[in-house]
Amino acid sequence: MLFVNPTDNFLEPLLISSAADIPLVIAFLGAMGGLLTFRLVGLVLGPLILAVLFAIWRKWLERNAPEVERCPRNAPH
Repeated sequence: MLFVNPTDNFLEPLLISSAADIPLVIAFLGAMGGLLTFRLVGLVLGPLILAVLFAIWRKWLERNAPEVERCPRNAPH
């Protein structure tokens, strides 16, 4: 049990971060926070909640980003 648990604590966030396209730190914090809050179910629930919140945050940033006008490369300045 001592060997499996630390390995699982680092392997799960790595797999979640690559599959969900979120930073490893966010997935790790979600797994640890979920584990502390919801016990075993939290290992899955924590990263899932943080992944959804991270995706919403990214979309909000994209939507609220200022529009930048780009001029064509070969157009005179």
